Amino acid sequence: MTAVKLPIQAVIFDFDGTLAEIRIDFAAMRKTVLHVMERHNVPAHPFAKLYILEMVKAAGEYLRAVSPGASRAFVSEAMQEIEKIETSAAKGAKLFAGVKPMLTVLAAVPVATGIITRNCFPALHAIFPDYKDYINALISREMTDFVKPDPRHLQEILALLGVSPQRVLMVGDHHIDVQIGKEVGTYTAAVLTGTGKEDVLKEASPDFILSQVVDILEIPGIKNPP
Repeated sequence: MTAVKLPIQAVIFDFDGTLAEIRIDFAAMRKTVLHVMERHNVPAHPFAKLYILEMVKAAGEYLRAVSPGASRAFVSEAMQEIEKIETSAAKGAKLFAGVKPMLTVLAAVPVATGIITRNCFPALHAIFPDYKDYINALISREMTDFVKPDPRHLQEILALLGVSPQRVLMVGDHHIDVQIGKEVGTYTAAVLTGTGKEDVLKEASPDFILSQVVDILEIPGIKNPP
Protein backbone atom coordinates (compact mmCIF):
# COMPACT_ATOMS: atom_id res chain seq x y z
CA MET A 1 0.00 0.00 0.00
CA THR A 2 1.40 3.37 -1.04
CA ALA A 3 2.31 5.78 1.75
CA VAL A 4 1.13 9.37 1.54
CA LYS A 5 3.85 11.96 0.98
CA LEU A 6 2.41 14.55 3.36
CA PRO A 7 0.50 14.16 6.63
CA ILE A 8 -3.22 13.84 5.97
CA GLN A 9 -5.16 16.68 7.58
CA ALA A 10 -8.66 15.66 6.48
CA VAL A 11 -10.58 12.68 5.16
CA ILE A 12 -13.70 13.35 3.08
CA PHE A 13 -16.21 10.53 2.76
CA ASP A 14 -18.99 9.72 0.38
CA PHE A 15 -21.95 8.40 2.41
CA ASP A 16 -24.08 5.68 0.77
CA GLY A 17 -22.02 2.59 0.06
CA THR A 18 -19.01 4.08 1.85
CA LEU A 19 -20.06 4.82 5.43
CA ALA A 20 -23.53 3.30 5.24
CA GLU A 21 -25.42 0.52 3.52
CA ILE A 22 -27.15 1.30 0.24
CA ARG A 23 -30.81 0.32 0.23
CA ILE A 24 -31.91 2.70 -2.54
CA ASP A 25 -33.48 1.09 -5.60
CA PHE A 26 -31.93 3.32 -8.25
CA ALA A 27 -33.70 1.48 -11.07
CA ALA A 28 -37.06 2.22 -9.45
CA MET A 29 -35.98 5.82 -8.86
CA ARG A 30 -35.07 6.28 -12.52
CA LYS A 31 -38.36 4.71 -13.60
CA THR A 32 -40.27 7.06 -11.29
CA VAL A 33 -38.50 10.12 -12.65
CA LEU A 34 -39.21 8.99 -16.22
CA HIS A 35 -42.89 8.74 -15.33
CA VAL A 36 -42.81 12.29 -13.96
CA MET A 37 -41.15 13.45 -17.16
CA GLU A 38 -43.88 11.77 -19.17
CA ARG A 39 -46.59 13.52 -17.15
CA HIS A 40 -44.90 16.85 -17.87
CA ASN A 41 -44.47 16.09 -21.59
CA VAL A 42 -40.69 15.88 -21.44
CA PRO A 43 -39.14 13.47 -23.99
CA ALA A 44 -37.07 10.81 -22.24
CA HIS A 45 -34.59 9.93 -24.98
CA PRO A 46 -32.31 13.01 -24.81
CA PHE A 47 -31.81 12.59 -21.06
CA ALA A 48 -32.14 8.84 -20.38
CA LYS A 49 -28.40 8.14 -20.10
CA LEU A 50 -27.69 10.86 -17.54
CA TYR A 51 -27.35 10.27 -13.80
CA ILE A 52 -30.77 10.69 -12.19
CA LEU A 53 -30.19 14.10 -10.60
CA GLU A 54 -28.60 15.38 -13.79
CA MET A 55 -31.55 13.98 -15.76
CA VAL A 56 -33.95 16.03 -13.64
CA LYS A 57 -31.82 19.16 -14.05
CA ALA A 58 -31.52 18.76 -17.83
CA ALA A 59 -35.23 18.05 -18.24
CA GLY A 60 -35.99 21.11 -16.12
CA GLU A 61 -33.81 23.25 -18.38
CA TYR A 62 -35.61 21.81 -21.40
CA LEU A 63 -38.98 22.85 -19.94
CA ARG A 64 -37.69 26.28 -18.91
CA ALA A 65 -37.40 27.20 -22.58
CA VAL A 66 -41.14 26.53 -22.85
CA SER A 67 -42.34 27.80 -19.49
CA PRO A 68 -40.41 28.65 -16.30
CA GLY A 69 -43.48 27.72 -14.29
CA ALA A 70 -43.73 24.31 -15.91
CA SER A 71 -40.03 23.76 -15.25
CA ARG A 72 -40.38 24.58 -11.56
CA ALA A 73 -43.40 22.30 -11.21
CA PHE A 74 -41.60 19.40 -12.88
CA VAL A 75 -38.40 19.75 -10.86
CA SER A 76 -40.34 20.07 -7.62
CA GLU A 77 -42.38 16.94 -8.29
CA ALA A 78 -39.39 14.91 -9.49
CA MET A 79 -37.24 15.85 -6.48
CA GLN A 80 -40.09 15.07 -4.08
CA GLU A 81 -40.40 11.59 -5.59
CA ILE A 82 -36.63 11.07 -5.35
CA GLU A 83 -36.59 12.14 -1.69
CA LYS A 84 -39.49 9.79 -0.90
CA ILE A 85 -37.49 6.86 -2.24
CA GLU A 86 -34.32 7.95 -0.41
CA THR A 87 -35.99 8.47 2.96
CA SER A 88 -37.92 5.22 2.67
CA ALA A 89 -34.70 3.32 1.93
CA ALA A 90 -32.96 5.00 4.87
CA LYS A 91 -35.39 3.42 7.32
CA GLY A 92 -33.79 0.02 6.81
CA ALA A 93 -30.19 1.15 6.44
CA LYS A 94 -27.38 1.53 8.95
CA LEU A 95 -23.76 2.55 9.18
CA PHE A 96 -21.20 -0.13 8.39
CA ALA A 97 -19.59 -1.87 11.34
CA GLY A 98 -16.67 0.05 12.81
CA VAL A 99 -17.50 3.42 11.24
CA LYS A 100 -17.97 5.34 14.49
CA PRO A 101 -14.83 3.87 16.14
CA MET A 102 -12.88 4.73 12.97
CA LEU A 103 -14.11 8.32 13.08
CA THR A 104 -13.19 8.50 16.77
CA VAL A 105 -9.65 7.37 15.97
CA LEU A 106 -9.35 9.99 13.23
CA ALA A 107 -10.52 12.72 15.59
CA ALA A 108 -7.86 11.69 18.10
CA VAL A 109 -4.97 11.87 15.59
CA PRO A 110 -6.29 14.60 14.88
CA VAL A 111 -7.63 14.34 11.32
CA ALA A 112 -10.65 16.40 10.28
CA THR A 113 -13.54 14.57 8.64
CA GLY A 114 -16.32 15.52 6.25
CA ILE A 115 -19.13 13.99 4.20
CA ILE A 116 -20.24 14.98 0.71
CA THR A 117 -23.25 13.14 -0.67
CA ARG A 118 -25.76 13.22 -3.51
CA ASN A 119 -28.31 11.90 -1.04
CA CYS A 120 -30.77 14.20 0.75
CA PHE A 121 -30.14 15.34 4.31
CA PRO A 122 -33.26 13.70 5.82
CA ALA A 123 -32.10 10.28 4.59
CA LEU A 124 -28.58 10.77 5.91
CA HIS A 125 -29.89 12.04 9.25
CA ALA A 126 -32.18 9.02 9.59
CA ILE A 127 -29.17 6.71 9.29
CA PHE A 128 -26.62 8.84 11.16
CA PRO A 129 -28.57 11.13 13.52
CA ASP A 130 -25.55 11.87 15.73
CA TYR A 131 -23.23 12.69 12.83
CA LYS A 132 -22.24 16.01 14.45
CA ASP A 133 -20.54 14.07 17.24
CA TYR A 134 -18.22 12.41 14.70
CA ILE A 135 -17.98 14.59 11.58
CA ASN A 136 -16.58 18.11 11.27
CA ALA A 137 -18.44 19.13 8.11
CA LEU A 138 -21.25 17.91 5.89
CA ILE A 139 -22.56 19.01 2.49
CA SER A 140 -25.59 17.03 1.34
CA ARG A 141 -27.41 17.59 -1.93
CA GLU A 142 -29.58 20.45 -0.70
CA MET A 143 -26.60 22.33 0.71
CA THR A 144 -24.82 22.99 -2.58
CA ASP A 145 -25.45 24.11 -6.14
CA PHE A 146 -22.67 21.81 -7.34
CA VAL A 147 -23.39 18.15 -6.59
CA LYS A 148 -20.64 15.66 -7.46
CA PRO A 149 -19.41 14.69 -10.02
CA ASP A 150 -18.98 18.46 -10.08
CA PRO A 151 -15.63 18.87 -8.28
CA ARG A 152 -16.90 22.04 -6.59
CA HIS A 153 -18.84 19.82 -4.19
CA LEU A 154 -15.50 18.61 -2.83
CA GLN A 155 -13.87 22.03 -3.07
CA GLU A 156 -16.63 23.57 -0.95
CA ILE A 157 -16.11 21.18 1.95
CA LEU A 158 -12.34 21.65 1.82
CA ALA A 159 -12.94 25.40 2.10
CA LEU A 160 -15.17 24.80 5.14
CA LEU A 161 -12.45 22.74 6.78
CA GLY A 162 -9.65 25.08 5.73
CA VAL A 163 -7.41 22.35 4.30
CA SER A 164 -5.47 22.14 1.04
CA PRO A 165 -6.23 19.27 -1.38
CA GLN A 166 -2.69 17.92 -1.11
CA ARG A 167 -3.36 17.03 2.53
CA VAL A 168 -6.73 15.34 1.96
CA LEU A 169 -7.95 11.80 1.29
CA MET A 170 -11.23 11.46 -0.65
CA VAL A 171 -12.97 8.12 0.01
CA GLY A 172 -15.91 6.68 -1.90
CA ASP A 173 -17.46 3.59 -3.46
CA HIS A 174 -18.00 5.03 -6.94
CA HIS A 175 -15.64 6.09 -9.70
CA ILE A 176 -16.99 9.65 -9.54
CA ASP A 177 -15.54 9.93 -6.01
CA VAL A 178 -12.13 9.03 -7.40
CA GLN A 179 -12.68 11.35 -10.36
CA ILE A 180 -13.45 14.45 -8.30
CA GLY A 181 -10.59 13.71 -5.92
CA LYS A 182 -8.17 13.60 -8.82
CA GLU A 183 -9.63 16.77 -10.35
CA VAL A 184 -9.27 18.66 -7.09
CA GLY A 185 -5.85 17.19 -6.29
CA THR A 186 -6.50 14.97 -3.25
CA TYR A 187 -5.40 11.45 -2.49
CA THR A 188 -8.16 8.99 -3.39
CA ALA A 189 -9.39 5.70 -1.93
CA ALA A 190 -12.07 3.47 -3.45
CA VAL A 191 -13.98 1.05 -1.23
CA LEU A 192 -15.67 -2.12 -2.46
CA THR A 193 -18.79 -1.91 -0.30
CA GLY A 194 -21.12 -0.01 -2.62
CA THR A 195 -22.32 0.13 -6.21
CA GLY A 196 -18.92 0.59 -7.82
CA LYS A 197 -17.57 -2.48 -9.62
CA GLU A 198 -13.98 -3.39 -8.75
CA ASP A 199 -12.80 -3.35 -12.37
CA VAL A 200 -14.35 0.08 -12.96
CA LEU A 201 -12.82 1.43 -9.76
CA LYS A 202 -9.41 0.09 -10.77
CA GLU A 203 -9.73 1.82 -14.14
CA ALA A 204 -10.27 5.08 -12.27
CA SER A 205 -6.79 4.57 -10.74
CA PRO A 206 -7.36 5.53 -7.09
CA ASP A 207 -4.33 5.70 -4.83
CA PHE A 208 -5.87 2.95 -2.69
CA ILE A 209 -8.49 0.24 -3.18
CA LEU A 210 -9.92 -0.98 0.12
CA SER A 211 -12.28 -3.77 1.08
CA GLN A 212 -14.08 -1.50 3.54
CA VAL A 213 -13.87 2.07 4.74
CA VAL A 214 -12.31 1.26 8.13
CA ASP A 215 -9.23 0.03 6.25
CA ILE A 216 -8.18 3.65 5.72
CA LEU A 217 -6.66 3.40 9.20
CA GLU A 218 -4.08 1.03 7.71
CA ILE A 219 -2.89 3.58 5.15
CA PRO A 220 0.60 4.70 6.15
CA GLY A 221 0.46 8.35 7.07
CA ILE A 222 -3.09 8.39 8.43
CA LYS A 223 -2.70 7.37 12.08
CA ASN A 224 1.05 7.97 12.12
CA PRO A 225 1.84 11.01 9.97
CA PRO A 226 5.28 10.89 8.30
